[in-house]
Amino acid sequence: MLTMLLWLLSFALIYFSLIKTEHWVCSYTSIIDNVARFSFAIMVGLSFWLSSVYLFWLMGFQLNVGMIADGSMSEYWWLPLASVLLTMLNYFASKPKKKGFKSE
Repeated sequence: MLTMLLWLLSFALIYFSLIKTEHWVCSYTSIIDNVARFSFAIMVGLSFWLSSVYLFWLMGFQLNVGMIADGSMSEYWWLPLASVLLTMLNYFASKPKKKGFKSE
């Protein structure tokens, strides 16, 4: 039950981040900007999924995840951290630059 709830929350976060990044796409932008926006939204959902599953596994909750059943969850301790880092890098790479901003 908790596994399904985490999946649903991940999909809700993907949808929410797609709605919140609608202003990133203007009428004159290319398809690459849309792909960057969708990849950022997917990375938000993936980061939430990985971090929450790992956190609930550490707290001792029973989850229906293959890595937990295999007993290999402790070998991939770095995976939630890497997903959050990649989400932040994706954000900085895909967020549009402000027009008319001059650096001094």
